[in-house]
Amino acid sequence: MRRSIRVAITSPSSARGTVWSFGGVDVVDVVQQPTAPIPLFGPRPGISPHPRFDERVAVIALVDGDVTVAHDGNLLRFASGSAAFAASNATTTVEISEPCRALAVSMPRSWLRAAGVEVHDSFGAFAYSTAQSSPLMSFLLALIEILDEQSLPCEPTATVLTGLVSRLFLADNAYSLGAHQPDLDVRALADSLIALGSSDSGYGAKTLAAQLQMSPAELERTFSVTGDRGNAGSAITERRMAMAMLGLQATGLEVSSLKEIARHAGFSGEHELHRALKTVYGTTVKAVLLAQSEEAATSRAGFSLNRTA
Repeated sequence: MRRSIRVAITSPSSARGTVWSFGGVDVVDVVQQPTAPIPLFGPRPGISPHPRFDERVAVIALVDGDVTVAHDGNLLRFASGSAAFAASNATTTVEISEPCRALAVSMPRSWLRAAGVEVHDSFGAFAYSTAQSSPLMSFLLALIEILDEQSLPCEPTATVLTGLVSRLFLADNAYSLGAHQPDLDVRALADSLIALGSSDSGYGAKTLAAQLQMSPAELERTFSVTGDRGNAGSAITERRMAMAMLGLQATGLEVSSLKEIARHAGFSGEHELHRALKTVYGTTVKAVLLAQSEEAATSRAGFSLNRTA
């Protein structure tokens, strides 16, 4: 099974960070010092280009700092918590006046198209409320903590990241699909409440509706007009699944902790975790744990060879 590739980033523009590649999907964590305008979307450092991956789209989230982006003769300011996207053919530049940290995930444009997302523009900003309510940022931060300690299988990590990015685009499209601001405000609040409450196995659509002081039918209507996820229940399951995936990938072969991972993510038990993993990501707990077993065996073999030498 293919593993993630890790490459350190250093550049003349005083950027320091790391890029991890998952067979076509890249995750970048970079700290950039103040600099004159530089290209927003540069080459993939240390990773050989592949003809199929030439046309790429990156989602960039600003964790800390304040930057100015120049695009089509316009100057756009981005503050902490903002997110934007850029295509590999973009001529967009970014000027940084103070140290900043950014996270990015990029992938072939064709992968997003296959997920139902057609990116027509070379650059654009996501609505602040959409960026804040998306689980992408929190998932990336948690994922990077794991990647600092070990490599992970390319799959299902690439599938999870592709799904999170595509849902960010689709949720943002709600602003251009006729959704009214009150609906968008309720959806943003609902996503925040899901992030806070989904770890409780008793938390469901009815609980969420009660928190929002609306009927279950009104809640489902709000979800149907403000994003790609058809109902609140699936949104809750996806949040739990993302958290469970991080726990599974960090746990390795500690099967005894599966019950704890399921409980911490908000599932009622291991059976529900197994079912959700298969439904949402098309894989199994066994496949994830097997990948971790192979990684552990490789590490032990390397340690043994070093001691023999």
